[in-house]
Amino acid sequence: MQPSEPITTTELRIVDADGHPRLLLSVKDGLPTVAFMNTQGDVGMRLQLDSQGLPSVVLANPDPTGPTARFEIDGKGAHVKLDGADAASAYLFLNNGSTSGLVLNDANGQRRIGATVTADGISQIVSYDDSGAPITNDTTG
Repeated sequence: MQPSEPITTTELRIVDADGHPRLLLSVKDGLPTVAFMNTQGDVGMRLQLDSQGLPSVVLANPDPTGPTARFEIDGKGAHVKLDGADAASAYLFLNNGSTSGLVLNDANGQRRIGATVTADGISQIVSYDDSGAPITNDTTG
């Protein structure tokens, strides 16, 4: 059996037995993208490279009141961002300087906890009050 010739196109939509688009492979606008869709055509997961070739994965939630997730590499490092339908969020990072951290925001978007560990081992955990002012600050290392 001879291998088939490659298909050349800027977009390929793969549909299910009922004709619903379920998978999209695209390089429209020059950005390579793979999108997985539900039967209503809503994107549930997107894999993409940005214009600089940096990757991201976005996970949507079929429940509009549920959280979403984004994993990405950018010029500053690697990040995981979890967002609620309100302003609540959790952010985990490891930057290019080997500092890692965690930021937790409440449902109003107010930072409540920040924790970091620097490349040389200094760790810090800070709690914040309703106004955003630090109320506890624990540093070790």
